[in-house]
Amino acid sequence: MTHTISQIKRVSFLTGALIVLSFLSHNVAAIARAVTASPQVAQTNQDGYQTYQSQRFKFKIDYPPSYRLDATEESRGIRLQPTTKDQTGSIVIAAFSNPNRLSALEWVSQQTAESNFSNRQDTPRSYSFAGQPAISYPWCDKVCADNVVFPSRDRQTIMVLTVLYDYPADQIRWDFQSIIGKFRFTS
Repeated sequence: MTHTISQIKRVSFLTGALIVLSFLSHNVAAIARAVTASPQVAQTNQDGYQTYQSQRFKFKIDYPPSYRLDATEESRGIRLQPTTKDQTGSIVIAAFSNPNRLSALEWVSQQTAESNFSNRQDTPRSYSFAGQPAISYPWCDKVCADNVVFPSRDRQTIMVLTVLYDYPADQIRWDFQSIIGKFRFTS
């Protein structure tokens, strides 16, 4: 199944910087009004993974060598596409301004369009992610997704990590767990 912009419109990451990790079979594009991050060019680390770094939002994330980085439209987001064919789904990393320094739960409760919190399928789970208090929850609308939401170290930015998928057993959900496990803040 190919997701169109209208199908993922409910994701509504309209004000954040986007990094889209997208499988080749999808037409997933970052939605307009994305804040431009100042990334470094991806570098290969010891285990063969590529590293993306956002200087503006002070984070790094490693992704498998089977993903291809597309930064040609950086103002609309960074897209990584795996070379694996016949798989579906997308992984999105968005950063949103958080001037009131809200907690993750407060932010998703107030920003329901950006967080899809009103479409959640379960009670949010609280835990620590990248050293910050975080929540995670699955949601479904025209597509299904899992979100991990947490503030930056200075709490002035909310990070939303999302995996969009067609079926609960899709490989992209396992890739998401592996990729977000390599997320870290920088100084």
